[in-house]
Amino acid sequence: MVRRAAKALGLAFLARFDVRLRADGEPVVLEANPRPSLEHGADTAVAAAAVGWSYEELLSRLLADRLAAGRRS
Repeated sequence: MVRRAAKALGLAFLARFDVRLRADGEPVVLEANPRPSLEHGADTAVAAAAVGWSYEELLSRLLADRLAAGRRS
């Protein structure tokens, strides 16, 4: 759902989505932030840690992704 929302909004790189579940369990996108904060301890870093990435790995992956995108352009 978030990938479809990002595509519909034209967000091709990094974005933070706030999603909540309705009482019936249906997810709803509340907002998209196309420039989420990247400082240590911010939501993006916390989400990365939740999937097992260190802060350094998060930054490394973001940079690698942007470099790869530049080569594809």
